Amino acid sequence: MDNWRRIDIDALDPESNITLEELIPEVDPISPDEIQQRTSNLRTLLSKGAYSDAISLATSEPPYGAEELGKVCIN
Repeated sequence: MDNWRRIDIDALDPESNITLEELIPEVDPISPDEIQQRTSNLRTLLSKGAYSDAISLATSEPPYGAEELGKVCIN
């Protein structure tokens, strides 16, 4: 009974096989310019102390479908 943690229960469930295509959200890519604009808006809200507004803005439309250039950290 010591090996109970090594059992892969997901392998035993035939309905748990999720493909990579199913994990990718169906959203349009976001351009690096749009990400830069959102970053600027977030910094403005944070500098004003509007933390709840900044959180709302950051979580309202996350950039799931960003282009490759948009995935790079923008400073």
